[in-house]
Amino acid sequence: MTTLNDRREFSRLAIPLEAELHLRQSDVITGEVCSISLSSCFVECVPAPNVENEGTLKLFFPGRQEEMQIEASVRVIRAEPTGAVIEFLHIALEGYHHLRYLLMSNAEDDGAMEDEVVSHAGIRRGMSTR
Repeated sequence: MTTLNDRREFSRLAIPLEAELHLRQSDVITGEVCSISLSSCFVECVPAPNVENEGTLKLFFPGRQEEMQIEASVRVIRAEPTGAVIEFLHIALEGYHHLRYLLMSNAEDDGAMEDEVVSHAGIRRGMSTR
């Protein structure tokens, strides 16, 4: 039987982070990330933003340390009653390194997560370096 994670390009982890969505067609939306991967995250927020809306997402590590945040260009790809799935379109190199570190340090199987992260050159499908 194929599970949802088997069909995904990247594994999702339950890592709570504060989030700020700065979207083109709405006010700033604040919420909390409840799952995240190398390519997207689910942000709990009510009301959920409109699908296809694009903008910037800021993710804050505990304590909101300015040097430990992830900022990404994003697009809303799915809206649900409790929040939205946010796809990463572009992440600056420093933020990408923070994201990789976050995922690898919170994975149950850090070896498998490291293989997953290393096997991709970025956040998009089809960018494998192998």
